[in-house]
Amino acid sequence: MVNGVVGMTSTGRGPRTTQLRVLTGGRASARSRVVDLYDGTYSELCRFLQRKLGNRQDAEDVAQDAFERMWKASEKDPIDDLRGYLFTTANRLALNHVRHGKVVGRHRASELASRAEPERILAGRDRLDRAWEAIAALPDRSCHVFLMHRFAGFTYREIAKHMGLSKKSVEYHMKLALAAIAAALHASTEGFE
Repeated sequence: MVNGVVGMTSTGRGPRTTQLRVLTGGRASARSRVVDLYDGTYSELCRFLQRKLGNRQDAEDVAQDAFERMWKASEKDPIDDLRGYLFTTANRLALNHVRHGKVVGRHRASELASRAEPERILAGRDRLDRAWEAIAALPDRSCHVFLMHRFAGFTYREIAKHMGLSKKSVEYHMKLALAAIAAALHASTEGFE
């Protein structure tokens, strides 16, 4: 670590594990579980986030933030399912990243808006906002299932295995998520008929 910055390995996989072990201060327990999880899932998490976010750099940034938050949370209270916590945290951070990108995108879209119908653009933005709000308001597990399926391309079976759920539970959470989004979109069209 140089000037508080964790270095990259020659493979570009992420911060060096040995440096993470130094940060643990020699304490084994929960911190070593986090380091082991880092070793085992960093590449997978980055690929997962890259499919969601569209580029490697943003995926690595969000993965680092997720590990940092998990690290801090595990210092306060023990976390039973570190992997689930990590992926849920990463999903939430990616959602926030997408929201931020949406705000930036609005500024870029303003040039195109002058050539399109303003009412149609506003209605589309409103519907998109409502959909993202509905996703963000979902229970963590339902949000995680929805994002894994729709944005990361996981099958129900893969999600069930990853999250330790039955396939029926994954179907239930998808149904819940889709119903919430549909209700939000229906509410956004009321008064326009």
